[in-house]
Amino acid sequence: MKETIFVGGEADNPLRTKARIRYRKHERIQRQEPLRLWVPGCATGEEVYSLAISLHEFLLDQQVSLSVQMFGTDISEAALERARQGIYGGVIAETVSEQRLRRF
Repeated sequence: MKETIFVGGEADNPLRTKARIRYRKHERIQRQEPLRLWVPGCATGEEVYSLAISLHEFLLDQQVSLSVQMFGTDISEAALERARQGIYGGVIAETVSEQRLRRF
């Protein structure tokens, strides 16, 4: 069963959303289904890498083994090509810790 959980809007209740995500997380683990994340308009890819790092650290923290597939899209083929390289300038060191830069 594949589905998307939309967070936000007037029908959304934060506590209900957390409970729903937790329940679905356990369901997904039991069925061994991958978690699929899509980042539209990813440009240089920093958003996708940031999300991947955060999710990786969270899953380690929670001691959860879960297959994850991440998709980054952009209208610019040149931007996607640059994002695939995963190379960022020195400016990234201003917002990412030295430990994370070494690790990832």
